[in-house]
Amino acid sequence: MPLLLNVPEFEGVRIHSGNTNHDTEGCILVGRTRSKDFIGQSRKAFDKLFEKMKKAKDITLIIQS
Repeated sequence: MPLLLNVPEFEGVRIHSGNTNHDTEGCILVGRTRSKDFIGQSRKAFDKLFEKMKKAKDITLIIQS
């Protein structure tokens, strides 16, 4: 799982699959669909993102809520 460092008020933030707030303690969950309090197709989205991240030289993240 990718690890983001130097995030204020966190020791580190991971990017991983998960569907609800019960699957995270502040980490970034990824998915292909979204509804109120739920992220769908999370494992598929994470696998695709992680493959792209492994090939990248530089990565910039833009976080939207």
